[in-house]
Parts: sequence; C-alpha cells; structure tokens
Amino acid sequence: MNQAQKRSIEILKKMTPDKILKKKIRSTELITEFNDGFSTGWAMCLPEAFKEALDIKFTVRIKKGVKEWVWTQGSQFYFKEGDTIYNTKEAYKGLWRESLNRIAVCFQVVKAKPAEPATAPNRRKNIPAKNRFPGLVEYIELYPDKAKTKLEKSGEIKSVTQDAFIEILILGNP
Repeated sequence: MNQAQKRSIEILKKMTPDKILKKKIRSTELITEFNDGFSTGWAMCLPEAFKEALDIKFTVRIKKGVKEWVWTQGSQFYFKEGDTIYNTKEAYKGLWRESLNRIAVCFQVVKAKPAEPATAPNRRKNIPAKNRFPGLVEYIELYPDKAKTKLEKSGEIKSVTQDAFIEILILGNP
C-alpha cells in the first residue's frame, strides 16, 4: 500500500462512521488529490469528472466572517450505472486502439444505489435517527482480449457497497 492509498483509506474510514452524528460531516481533507486531472496513487484512475461520485464539492466556508470557496469531502458516494473506470489515465485520452495497449482492467457499473450518511434525530421535525446506508454498486470487470482490439467481460457481476467500491478503486481487487 502506497502513502496515497493509506491516506485515502484513513479518510474513507473517517468519513463513513457507523455511529449517528449530530450533523453531516464535510471535511476539507479530500479522499484523493487530483494531479493532471486524475486521482493520484490509486489502483484505478479516476478523472476529475468523478468528483461528484466521490462527494467532493466546491463549498462555501466562512472563516473569520469572510466567505471562501473550498473543496470539501462528504460521504454520499454515488457511482452510477454506466460509470466506466480504467486503471490508467491513458485510457481516457488518445486513440482507443492505442489505449487498449495500456489498459490492464476496467470496471463498469451496471446498477447502483447512493450511500447515505447516518443522521441524528430532529425532534422538532419529528424525524428519527437514521443509520448509515453504505449504498450499492454492481459492476463488471473488463479486460483487453489477447489481440488487444476490445474489452471483454470477465466473470459475473460483482456486488459491493459504495464504500467498498471506493476501497477497491483505491487498493485494487482484493
């Protein structure tokens, strides 16, 4: 496990507590850094277009009475049906036939439900406490064929939580 992966896993665990909190957590500590438009140090390469799926948002914060916009991290992860993620940034650019030579694995989401953070009760609005729902991701793995002309499905559909899917994106297949 490299340093970026270790840091990402620590942040993931911090952002996904089982206990009920008084308010939703939004941290300025992000689950990944993006360099050249892609996640850094992860087994799978996510372009910045996946910030929304990772619940990374540009949020207003007030410091000493001054509004400032900062990137914040939440835990409402939502990878969606059709999301396609490759292990290399080379897969996202250039000619497809050249990209196929660099792809080792691809994940494609076939079904999903968003994660929802645990919430404290709101007695004034008569809303009960709610445990964290870690969401759902069903995905397939695709690998280049021997001739490196196309990606082929390998195995059955895998089913994990949104939280576990992010861990797989960080560390690779278990």
